[in-house]
Amino acid sequence: MAAPTATPRVTPAGDRLRDGDQTLITFASDSNIELFEMAATPPPIDGGDMIETTTFHNSTRRTKWPRRLIEDGNGQFRCAYDPVAKTRIEAIINTNTEITVTFNDGSTWAFWGALIRFTPQEAQEGQMPEAIVEFGITNTDSAFAEQDPVVVEVAGS
Repeated sequence: MAAPTATPRVTPAGDRLRDGDQTLITFASDSNIELFEMAATPPPIDGGDMIETTTFHNSTRRTKWPRRLIEDGNGQFRCAYDPVAKTRIEAIINTNTEITVTFNDGSTWAFWGALIRFTPQEAQEGQMPEAIVEFGITNTDSAFAEQDPVVVEVAGS
């Protein structure tokens, strides 16, 4: 068995996003729905909890092992909205569709998923009404085949 050795950090070759404005979310089933993004949280990538592998043969440490499958969490965005969007939201909610997150540098994350929740926030005098829209990733296309998300980078990123 080999003991771990230190690995030096190498400067990344890519570039970082320098501003969160403008991050847009597109539902292919209704790409011009009347939702106006104001803040967005792209879906997290989660490897899940470690698998416990400790046995009575361990002598000093508990041992664990990483899982094999990746889980994509839910994303969300805060938005202004036109009340007319209600019927369009009802038409696509819980419908498996392609969803694209477009970052301000033009890079995209595209995946199969669904709009799962539209929650209007408290309306107040002197403030623009807002809503929280939540979407989930299915990783399953319209033929029920497993599909990984697709990342498209722009030159220089």
